[in-house]
Amino acid sequence: MKRYQLLLVGGIVLAALACVPITDGDDLPTVTPIEPTPTLEGPGPEEGLDDRQIRQNLVRATVQIVALVEEGSRLQPVWHGSGTILTSDGLILTNAHVVTDPDPAYRPDALGVAITVRSDETPELMYMAEIIAIDTDLDLAVVQIVSDLDGRPIDVAELDLSYVLVGDSDGLELGDELQILGYPGIGGETITFTEGVVSGFTRERGVEGRAYVKTDATIAGGNSGGLAATTDGRIVGVPTQVGYGGAERFADCRYLADTNSDGVIDDLDNCIPVGGFINALRPVNLAKPLIEQAKLGLEVPTPVAPPASAGEASFYNLLFSPDVTANDQPTQIVTRLPSGATSLYAFWDYEGMGGGLLWEARWYCENEYLEEASHPPSPWQGGENGVNWWVSIYSPSGLEDGTYLLELYAEDEVLAEGSIEVGGGAEGPAITNLIFSEGLTAAGEPTNPAFLLPSGITEVYAFFDYDGMEDGLNWGRSWYYEGEQVFSAEDVWSEGPSGSTWRSIYSEAPLEPGLYRLEISVEGTLLASAGFTIAGTQTDEAIGPVTFASGQNAQGNPINAGTAFPSGLLELHIFFDFAGMRNGLSFDEKWLLDGEELATFEMTWMDGESGTFHDSIYRSSGSPLPDGTYTLELYVSGELVRIATATIGTGSAPPSPTPLPSGVEVQGYIVDADTGEGISGAFYIVFISGVTWDSWDGGEEQIYAAAETDSRGYFELPLPLKRGQSYSTAALAAGYRPVWANSIPVGNEPSPLEVEITMQKDQ
Repeated sequence: MKRYQLLLVGGIVLAALACVPITDGDDLPTVTPIEPTPTLEGPGPEEGLDDRQIRQNLVRATVQIVALVEEGSRLQPVWHGSGTILTSDGLILTNAHVVTDPDPAYRPDALGVAITVRSDETPELMYMAEIIAIDTDLDLAVVQIVSDLDGRPIDVAELDLSYVLVGDSDGLELGDELQILGYPGIGGETITFTEGVVSGFTRERGVEGRAYVKTDATIAGGNSGGLAATTDGRIVGVPTQVGYGGAERFADCRYLADTNSDGVIDDLDNCIPVGGFINALRPVNLAKPLIEQAKLGLEVPTPVAPPASAGEASFYNLLFSPDVTANDQPTQIVTRLPSGATSLYAFWDYEGMGGGLLWEARWYCENEYLEEASHPPSPWQGGENGVNWWVSIYSPSGLEDGTYLLELYAEDEVLAEGSIEVGGGAEGPAITNLIFSEGLTAAGEPTNPAFLLPSGITEVYAFFDYDGMEDGLNWGRSWYYEGEQVFSAEDVWSEGPSGSTWRSIYSEAPLEPGLYRLEISVEGTLLASAGFTIAGTQTDEAIGPVTFASGQNAQGNPINAGTAFPSGLLELHIFFDFAGMRNGLSFDEKWLLDGEELATFEMTWMDGESGTFHDSIYRSSGSPLPDGTYTLELYVSGELVRIATATIGTGSAPPSPTPLPSGVEVQGYIVDADTGEGISGAFYIVFISGVTWDSWDGGEEQIYAAAETDSRGYFELPLPLKRGQSYSTAALAAGYRPVWANSIPVGNEPSPLEVEITMQKDQ
């Protein structure tokens, strides 16, 4: 086992923890024992507390989190942040960058938790914690206290720590009072309390609703991950600093001392946290799915972002729009907005944005920096390459007239900037509501408007509204595929001043899967731009039906596939076939438990064009999954493409529209005897009673049921076998010897019945 020794001078952590391997009977080094000091009385929030008592509870529930790395036989502190205790058994909400780093070279080896016993004393390092749920895109994490400083496991049920209740950040309004607590590096060694009000909100692509809550409260570095509470003592936000923990990229530190004693203060010295004031709070409502996931101990695999690298990062095609569509497209492109406009959106394309790169959007009006409207520095979450990322400004009373300038930064370097005028009346032509469809009705309407279209189509229709047009104006359309122009046309406008119309792009061969975009300009000015994705093949959908299972065998196939599982299930696995996909497409996996969002994982597809996708959820504690109804929603390019539901235990599954008669359902695999790989396109045949393989005349009328295997060799018989009868079966596949069995009786076999058939190649 390992015993952790705390090195203190005047109560201040200097070398943090020493790690001394020992066994029973070893001579221990001479140290001063450190006994955990009890926290202030009152373990949690209670009804009827006065303002002072509420603040005291907030103090007790705000912890300091210390990131530690092994250096020889010691654990050394490299940075610290703050956190909030949410349960009496030591569940703590904080920022992801407080507890980890996307670059393995900067990830801490351990996490210490220090608790304030008295508000005028430094926090005491008492516990060690582990990450149990994390969302690096939102920069949120939940950690759990697991041991004391000696590494001895703690019975968390006996911790009885002070904690705060989770509030509703969507209920916040401008001017609401906030209380901020944390451990800023420039605030001394004790906990710091500041007050302020809600001064604004920001939106962010990929985040539903409020992405940040702005406040005028003073929040300095080290407060990151801490507590933003309402006056009644409920957490509504997490102060989120501008960076990750790695020393030279730690946004809240400076090189102030010659820590390596080389006579020079430079970037070879330790970076000292000093602050760098921030006023952005992540709304706690964004953390609720993560909190529930942590409470359940549920794990859903999440892609790990590669280390940040500025590389060849670029932002380009910066455009402005008054609004955004549900599919993250500009409603129209404008070069000015009229007086009274309440919102302004900026869109741009990007390349070379590695995971974890810090980016920032700075808004100015008449050269005055708009702090409340700007997007604070935060880790990039849009993937390496993409289109139509956006930020926005919103004012319910209307934006002030003037020239608005936007600067876009990555790793403190300006990559793009643009300006737009707000003021005066609306003028000039407008192209709005650009949508796409694979078909056209007799009335000239889209048959199925979407931004994700099936493969195999040869024509795509673009529909749009127009206003302020004049006959005789020159207008043009440019179609792009994967960023390259594939068609363009220019015409003279002749459809009147306002209305709706459409144009299309046509190909004799099916359009290739991938990303397409249409740009519409009038008199040389770009007025509309929107894209769509084609995925799938002519015979297969992009994302096939989802199969749930309790496990996965050695060949990678599902075990005990079904939609209803008994209580006590340890893992829930999902499988689906995919075709016509493309690396780089956005792919989202959203899990719900009994209708409540459990977790949403936004990924960049990197599994190629076709194959089988596998994922699973389980509890990190090893305990069974909670009973309930699990719903999985799959999105490609932001559009819902598949919904599947399974139940565990008491969950109520939706009724089957066509209940099968009682009997034995049969499912399984047909595999190659030499490789164990599934055989695609094989057939499993069950003959009607009395017909054997030898007596079969090759006609369909003698077949009771048949099924074809998918790309994994998996099949499901469409009809159950009747108990008390006997059936003959056969497996057929091109290039393989037939496999058959005659007169198999069906009795009390479990249903569904799993079978595996091996076939030898026909030499």
